[in-house]
Amino acid sequence: MGTDPSPLTVREQLDQIVDPCSEARGTDISIVEMGLLKSIEIDGETVHIELRITSPSCMMVGYFIEQIEDRVGNLPGVERVSLETDAGLSWREEMMSEKAKERRRQHQQALSERYHQEQGITPAEPVSLAED
Repeated sequence: MGTDPSPLTVREQLDQIVDPCSEARGTDISIVEMGLLKSIEIDGETVHIELRITSPSCMMVGYFIEQIEDRVGNLPGVERVSLETDAGLSWREEMMSEKAKERRRQHQQALSERYHQEQGITPAEPVSLAED
């Protein structure tokens, strides 16, 4: 019998899996940073992982299964990996790590600046709603 994996080792592997929707948008945010990881339970050589998905129409569950089985299933001491996902109704943007939120904001700002530059548009100055 091998050494049982640690929750930290499993989490490190999960942190290397990029959320495909964030990758498509150019931000490459991991499923851990996205706040999709609900729990990790280790029972001997079995690792059980619970994930949130971002919406009920998420088509990436198969991708998550494949990536998790590949990364976690190849850890020393792991014989079986099980994955459970929710219905896609509990995830909120607030669940993202601060680092991921900032990276996302920077990426969106860069896209906005590029768009304005390509269109020859001067971005409007922010409007203050405070009364003088």
